[in-house]
Amino acid sequence: MTGLGGNMHDIAAYPSPPIGGLNPCAVVRNMKLDRAFGRAVKDRRLDAGLTQAAFAELLGMQSSAIGRLERGIVSPSLDMVDRVATALGVTPSLLLQEAEAHLQRVTTSPTVPQRRKADGHNRQ
Repeated sequence: MTGLGGNMHDIAAYPSPPIGGLNPCAVVRNMKLDRAFGRAVKDRRLDAGLTQAAFAELLGMQSSAIGRLERGIVSPSLDMVDRVATALGVTPSLLLQEAEAHLQRVTTSPTVPQRRKADGHNRQ
């Protein structure tokens, strides 16, 4: 029996079992997208000269909620994306494009070299 890749042992031919009903790759991408969206919001908020507290007041939220949004701890609903974009004076699509640009920079960045131990040897 062969998988999609033509070889029964080809791991790419068999999707990973879901974790809690979700594909692990999708979960990781969503987490990265949440962080990228948060970064786009923070950049726009800072460009507008708004503190988290002032921005939260515009949205009728608590500043701690803005902090969680900007750190990518929460996944915003479409309604929240619209509210945030409107408060920042941009369209939701522009804000999402900026988030996607952040995501592309993160996923195409070179890897960070390992830190050296005090004796000068790399950990393997």
